[in-house]
Amino acid sequence: MQRTHDGGAHWSNVTPKGMPDWIQVNSLDVSPHDAKTAYVAATMYKHDDDRPWLYRTTDDGVSWTKIVSGIPDGAFPRVVREDPARRGLLYAGTERGLFVSFDWGSSWQAFQRNLPAVPITDLLVKGNDLLVATQGRSFWVLDDLGALRQWNDAIASEKVHLFAPDPAIRMAAEERGEGDDDEPHGPRTAGQNRPASAYVYYWLKEKPKDDAKLTIEILDGENVLRTFATKPKKDDKKDGEDAKKDDDEDAEKPLTPKEGLNRFSWDLRMLKPTLVPKAVVWGSKKGPRVAPGAYTVRLKYGDAALTQRLEVRPNPALRVTDAELKAQAELLAKIRDRISETHHAVLKIRDVRAQAKTIRERAEKLGKGEALAAREKALAEKLTAAEERLVNPKHKSSQDVLNFPPRLDHEFIGLASVVSSADAPPTKASIELYEQLEKKLAGVLAELKAVLEGDLAEFNRAVTGAGIPPVVVVPRVPPKEA
Repeated sequence: MQRTHDGGAHWSNVTPKGMPDWIQVNSLDVSPHDAKTAYVAATMYKHDDDRPWLYRTTDDGVSWTKIVSGIPDGAFPRVVREDPARRGLLYAGTERGLFVSFDWGSSWQAFQRNLPAVPITDLLVKGNDLLVATQGRSFWVLDDLGALRQWNDAIASEKVHLFAPDPAIRMAAEERGEGDDDEPHGPRTAGQNRPASAYVYYWLKEKPKDDAKLTIEILDGENVLRTFATKPKKDDKKDGEDAKKDDDEDAEKPLTPKEGLNRFSWDLRMLKPTLVPKAVVWGSKKGPRVAPGAYTVRLKYGDAALTQRLEVRPNPALRVTDAELKAQAELLAKIRDRISETHHAVLKIRDVRAQAKTIRERAEKLGKGEALAAREKALAEKLTAAEERLVNPKHKSSQDVLNFPPRLDHEFIGLASVVSSADAPPTKASIELYEQLEKKLAGVLAELKAVLEGDLAEFNRAVTGAGIPPVVVVPRVPPKEA
């Protein structure tokens, strides 16, 4: 080991005492936090000595400390690096895999995860990732070092801990080389880019019991954008309708927490629109992407309610302002709400129509159906006419949108596709079209209200007069989450 203070004009020998002659000094890493601190990895295996040789200096090479506790013989290191974001967090690449130290190398522990037990020849910390070069097993990347950088022994004793997430970059899936970014929880296949998502890490001392509920919420101020939760234990007494709801393909995927460190991935999208069951949509069913800004992650588990700030940053490659992206997100949220209103109205129409039909059939069995048949038919015709202005019930598959004209819901969906087609502010034409569609929807909903307050009320009076319970209009309002 040689040191120079004048650009190489003069050198002085600073070889650690006890380091064998002819040892191969494989790497030297100067601390990114202190210019007088450095780490050295050396190998002696070519002389049939497979012991680890790691040293640390904190005084510019005047003295050295051997730091190999926890690294067994045979796992000789070739490289050691200090994390640029956390002092004293070291990574060592050895003949038998990766080791990590949280105390400047005073103690080490294996850190393999799914990394093969393979010789590691070099390491690089780039941003929030650790890049690993191996012999014969390709390159490996450990995404998001945030949880590792925040880890300490006290966390291990906590019942639950929420780590501060790293900033997320607002990018579409196609910009990341992905085919789709609608898989917020599943593992990635080797070689794929990470999803255009925000990673949230949390620690559980024990695996939650079946009846324990864990919830993760994404908030914009006090406004809840998304809610994810564990799936409740199934009740054997649950009726078929409730069981069917559990299998709703449009429902949020349940969290599956385990003991230890857990990772949750938020796709940077708001709540998706509410659609009727088995809705055929020529476009995306996803919620709009949020604008750049500061958001809050809230984890609820038992008596604990933990929060952390989450920053969403714009794509640095695009020339678009945060204000323009906010305008885009706000318009898409309005369109999403109008789609939900449209389908909520259809659900109400179908519910009322089905009840009226059932009541008429029951009245016929009781010999009282003649007075209700004409009223039920007229009510059903008006309800169907309103429904067909909102959606096209003939759409049974994606290609039916080409065969049968789309209605108001697809006009909104088509507009959403245009507005979200690029990271750019909405055009004047898009804003004007939204205002036209909004008025069109308001007109249909006003007509539907008149039918429910007029024709349905008359039908119910006739039903009540016949001694039969009336139609009950179930309130259907969009979720409070934005």
